[in-house]
Amino acid sequence: MSSPRRPLELVLVAVLAGTSAGFSCGGVPRPRNAVTDAAEMMRMVGQIRGRARSMRARGKADHFGPEGRVRGTVYFFVEASGRLRFEALTPLDTPAASLASDGTTFTLLDTRERVFYTGPALPCNIARLLRIPMAGRDVAAILLGGTPLIRHDRASLGWDDDGFYVLSLSSTAEGLRQRVEIAPDRSRLDVLKSEVRDSRGIVFAVEFEDFGRIEGVPFPKKIHFVNEREDADVMVHYDRVELNPALPEDAWTLAPPAGMEVRNLGCR
Repeated sequence: MSSPRRPLELVLVAVLAGTSAGFSCGGVPRPRNAVTDAAEMMRMVGQIRGRARSMRARGKADHFGPEGRVRGTVYFFVEASGRLRFEALTPLDTPAASLASDGTTFTLLDTRERVFYTGPALPCNIARLLRIPMAGRDVAAILLGGTPLIRHDRASLGWDDDGFYVLSLSSTAEGLRQRVEIAPDRSRLDVLKSEVRDSRGIVFAVEFEDFGRIEGVPFPKKIHFVNEREDADVMVHYDRVELNPALPEDAWTLAPPAGMEVRNLGCR
């Protein structure tokens, strides 16, 4: 015969059972000072994310695609306006490739193949190094810890019982829907995940993790971007970030080294 439970054991069982039941039934309650209006939420998030106007950073970029996994160190120079500069290194920390975009023109120096590419700053060209096929301003928004928002004619704001806001946007004309998950702390309102869909499924999804503050600005250290239609699956993990540095004007253009082959690239 098993021995009867002692009073302390009974108390522990009751407490654990009550705790489990409470979480499974009620979920995380909406904050007392919750934001309730979608337009107000977009304004507040934009105000917080707008504090990160530029960035100089170093990190690892992992790309998973048909050719397998490609991983390397990348130096990032980013302006919220859409001006970009990426410097990729080999595993031996020697220069592999440099990409620059001033918002109009794209240039790419492939050191290993000894070829210099130039062309318009279109998503397909900007994606040739970091593999995020988006306009420069949208790539900058993601790398600075936020998300581009679709043009929309309907917007709503809800609350998920797992403990975050859900901003829902839709465009009737373009057939797009966007879901943005936002953390509840009003002083931060971190963007946790953003996903855009159309009639064919997911257009792109981006998730943010490892949140902290950099120079007073809420900022994620990990970014995961996926666009299966473009074979884009990229993980960026920053290990050093400087926000709002003064970046030189000549950072956004590259010149071909003497004697190097130059190729013009468009987009098919």
